[in-house]
Amino acid sequence: MVDWEKIDQAYDLMVERAQSAERNNPESFFFSQLMGHQVQQALKKLPEEFRMGIVLVDIGELTYEEAGKVMGCPIGTVRSRVSRGHRILQVALRDYAVQSGVLKD
Repeated sequence: MVDWEKIDQAYDLMVERAQSAERNNPESFFFSQLMGHQVQQALKKLPEEFRMGIVLVDIGELTYEEAGKVMGCPIGTVRSRVSRGHRILQVALRDYAVQSGVLKD
């Protein structure tokens, strides 16, 4: 017999601890400040296959091979989707980057 209530409680505690560690992690705080509303909106507007590649590889830090397994496609396809997603984001976020001082006009 599996005690699902205990498993759920343990899982909730793990998630809570991870979130607390994230909030207290200077690196996470720094990146959360960089990822403003405009960046989040630009990510949401990406076609699903490009967004998934970027989320898995850039944000989730999976290797291209690992991302390929998750996405069900070859490594080359993952690389292509991530690259194309980056280009779309660069165009979409150019003005934001200039306004934020990340990029000079």
